[in-house]
Amino acid sequence: NVTFESDLKNQYYLNRLTIRGNKKSRDKVIRRQIFLDEGELITNQKMELSKACVNLLGYFEQRNGVNWKITRLDDSKADLDLVLSEAKTGKFSANLTYGGSPINKQTPQTGLNFNTTFGDTNFLGSGVSVSGSVEIAQKYRSAMGMVANPWLFDRPIRGTASGFIKASTY
Repeated sequence: NVTFESDLKNQYYLNRLTIRGNKKSRDKVIRRQIFLDEGELITNQKMELSKACVNLLGYFEQRNGVNWKITRLDDSKADLDLVLSEAKTGKFSANLTYGGSPINKQTPQTGLNFNTTFGDTNFLGSGVSVSGSVEIAQKYRSAMGMVANPWLFDRPIRGTASGFIKASTY
């Protein structure tokens, strides 16, 4: 005979969910990735799924950037704190080069060239991604910009707008 015994202990219901450590990211950007609602039964599956989804945003440290803290209030209620450690989401680079084509010395990029790129995957903490680049040479100019919102109109609809302009003199 084989007998299995399991003790589920007490089941806890979520009293209050608090997000801590988000200095840049707005609460609503994080809350829409959490699968627990106040008044609902707290399960490990929902906690782990929520933690993974928040981590996938890429706004927090990869190692120990997203953690749960449970505070039991009584035999049936508990508060949850989502403790976050934000990572840098912006990028900037600038290059100054000199060159051209060894075959054709009259290409637009011949001579001194300046190039800069910038971007942020969490612009102003809103979850919107922005990027751009500018290239300036003696006979060449270009600029590019892009804005992407993964939650357009507060719905899970991705909206992207991009544009560019180039001008060459031969």
